[in-house]
Amino acid sequence: MHVPNVDPEVVADAVNKTPAETIPVLNTTNATKTTNTTPVVKNVTRTNVSDLIKGIENKLNLTVNETESEEPLDIPEIPEGEVRPDFEFKYPQEGTRVKGEVVSLTLRILNFTIGRMGENVTWGEGHFHVRTQNSSLIEMERSTKTLRGLQPGEQYITVEMVMNNHSSYGVRKRIKIEAQTVTAKR
Repeated sequence: MHVPNVDPEVVADAVNKTPAETIPVLNTTNATKTTNTTPVVKNVTRTNVSDLIKGIENKLNLTVNETESEEPLDIPEIPEGEVRPDFEFKYPQEGTRVKGEVVSLTLRILNFTIGRMGENVTWGEGHFHVRTQNSSLIEMERSTKTLRGLQPGEQYITVEMVMNNHSSYGVRKRIKIEAQTVTAKR
């Protein structure tokens, strides 16, 4: 699991050196405040920081794709008078169920012109980098691309807007879909 900007050793040092906090607790039986001096977190280690994060994900009903590690985005400054390009998933959308191993990815692009890879860098021009869980980088120079080889089950599709020289615009989005096995009729 990739957790950006978290160094467990720094967290552990900070928590272990911090004295126990006094936490006001509301006693609901007689509506009076009591004080709890139990530490919020104690003895944080590299292992239990990961467990703590996993517990938070479970409590909030979040899922993290363990098979896909995403690098942090370098977000470039927007040139004066320009706006950051953006896109939306037209199809599929979050939670879509597709039959078989093929899906036609369609994007709605905003403030962006599809350009040619390797050409001069012009703000607002570029292409997309697409990844599925079982594919290498797919370069997309249109607003539609057929993705093949989806494995049955949950799949993540990640799309990032990039400039003609492949540097990021700082816009990356991911959706989860379900690829269903198609059975032959007899």
